[in-house]
Amino acid sequence: MKKKVSWFLLLLLPVILYAFIFREYVTLAYQHKAPSWFQQLIHSLYPRFEVEKHRFHVDFFLAKADQVILRYALVLLFLSLLSLWPQKGHFMQSLVKPYSYLHYRRLSLLFYSGLLLYTWDWVLDFPSLIALEPFYKPVLFYDVLDIQIPALAWLQAAYGLYIIAIGLVMMNYFPVIAASIAAFFLLLFQGYFLSFEKIDHGYSTLTYATLLMPFLLWEVQKERKQDANFFAIKSWSLFLIQCMIAAVYFLAGWEKVLTSGWHWASQSTFQTYLSLHPTPLSQFIVQQPVLSTLLPLLILLFQFGFIAIFFFPKHQVLFLLGGVLFHVGTKWVMDIGGWISPWIFVYIFFIRWEGKYFRTKLSNQGLQPLRDR
Repeated sequence: MKKKVSWFLLLLLPVILYAFIFREYVTLAYQHKAPSWFQQLIHSLYPRFEVEKHRFHVDFFLAKADQVILRYALVLLFLSLLSLWPQKGHFMQSLVKPYSYLHYRRLSLLFYSGLLLYTWDWVLDFPSLIALEPFYKPVLFYDVLDIQIPALAWLQAAYGLYIIAIGLVMMNYFPVIAASIAAFFLLLFQGYFLSFEKIDHGYSTLTYATLLMPFLLWEVQKERKQDANFFAIKSWSLFLIQCMIAAVYFLAGWEKVLTSGWHWASQSTFQTYLSLHPTPLSQFIVQQPVLSTLLPLLILLFQFGFIAIFFFPKHQVLFLLGGVLFHVGTKWVMDIGGWISPWIFVYIFFIRWEGKYFRTKLSNQGLQPLRDR
């Protein structure tokens, strides 16, 4: 218990330091009087700060900084409560389901086929990156490490390695190494794309899943080496991918409430959003008070409620259909995103890809794997 308290106090230290020291630094940074390391930190984390401080008062940035610390404090509180929960181990084990090797193999083929589908045209955008290089403002560690856009030939060669890596995973040759290489290049390319002050959330869940896939493949490969005849395995990596998808939805709803309060779901706020994205359908909804009131509430209900998919596995199809309606509706009403959204594609991680024989055999064994490590 003392060890947990010590860790809690250590993790609470950033909140204390912010309250007594660093909050004042935000004001000093606004006046360009903060220590150089703090100015550089803000530049790395918030590249648009120098531009936007000409548009907003210092109170705007203080409120943003307070929001960051509030999120950190809430996460810390949640993790602290979770660590004190005596039944958490048994509960988590009950949520991780066993699947056959056939499921993981099919899932891998589906995922990397989809990854190729969603990124095949990136190579066509590389000449535009070169042309727009004067507007390149590296983000995060691209800025820290001074990573610049390479020559077009290097980008094309890197993309070729990315395609080869995806192909190797799909053919099951050195899948863990190949999946790691594919994840590295996917992250590398997105870093370049995001370094033009344009944030694209469309690939968020797809990217997180790509980063976690090497661990999933490693789990399955490890089990195969130890016992080639194993029937089923529980993959914590697959469960983590599922948790990531649910958490992104939950945090999207949480962000709305933390930023705007419950006013985000008000009729007037939603009508304003619709007016910023004029389409025939959005203009129709603006003129319908009932729809303008009901739809934002349904959006928050979906985003906060998606996490319940773990507690009602027999009804998961309803959650997935709700997600399809949400993303297709966003495209239809406000013309945001695409008809075949990567957010919908990652629902493959919630679907069983075994045949009826495997599902029956697992059911007969009480959904317990022969080997559970």
